[in-house]
Amino acid sequence: MISKNLKYLIIMNKHLTYIVPVLVLILILVIALHFTTIEKLDREAPTIIETVHKPDTVIVQIIPSFLKNTTYIYSNHQKYGNKATITDSNYTPTQKYELKRVTVELKGNIAIVGTDCYITHKILSAEYYKFSNYGDKELAILHTSKGEIRIAKVNDGLSEQYPISIKYGNFLVETPSAFIHTKLPKVYKIMN
Repeated sequence: MISKNLKYLIIMNKHLTYIVPVLVLILILVIALHFTTIEKLDREAPTIIETVHKPDTVIVQIIPSFLKNTTYIYSNHQKYGNKATITDSNYTPTQKYELKRVTVELKGNIAIVGTDCYITHKILSAEYYKFSNYGDKELAILHTSKGEIRIAKVNDGLSEQYPISIKYGNFLVETPSAFIHTKLPKVYKIMN
């Protein structure tokens, strides 16, 4: 019985002499890999921080016209909520009024703007843009005989909206969110 136990211990000892060095090698490899990964993260961290804090550049594509010969309408007859505004710079301080409805009716090279009255603009030239990092957003800038009309096409996945901004004389008409969607970005790169 003692010899059986002794034989068993000798056999176990033989196996342990092979297993222990293998376990030590695996442990050394795991430690080396751990420190290599930490060094790699330390080297990449400043690069990641620099790219996060760099100002974004918007890629702006010049596109063909997306506007149709139709009437673009903003209407809000509710008592509460965002309303379109008209700013009159003829006075000091400037006067700002709410509008319940703003329309732009396009007929060929004519745009009929409806606010509190109707004014006919002749379209002299037009520019059409698509923005890269704003989802599905397009902007039309119509240069007219009386000023400028900007119509944005914003698709948020659920619906299409058409924010409108109109400048003529000393007047500025804007529908809600037009101050965001009808501006060209300050930093952009035009791609054809």
